[in-house]
Amino acid sequence: MDDYGTVAKCPECDGEYLHQSGVEAFFRDGECAMTGTHVTASKDDDMPPSMSADRSMAGNPSPRRDGMMIRFWCEDCDAVVGMYVMQHKGQTFIRWG
Repeated sequence: MDDYGTVAKCPECDGEYLHQSGVEAFFRDGECAMTGTHVTASKDDDMPPSMSADRSMAGNPSPRRDGMMIRFWCEDCDAVVGMYVMQHKGQTFIRWG
């Protein structure tokens, strides 16, 4: 098997069966700008995939730079969790929320 990297585990139950169900990406017009491009794409098993875009930075995990959130649901405990990717002073941070 190819090396896919590290298995993501559910932060609620430590289960290894997470399914991606959506992503939000935030790209600011400039450092600390309150506007930019916010793109949301999601998939629900009962509906076709959808996508939307707006200019709001509300929900951006990074207070000053670009950010991203990947939404997952867990097969083991049914939790819905987000993996947040944010930038601060040239560094990139990843956390569950």
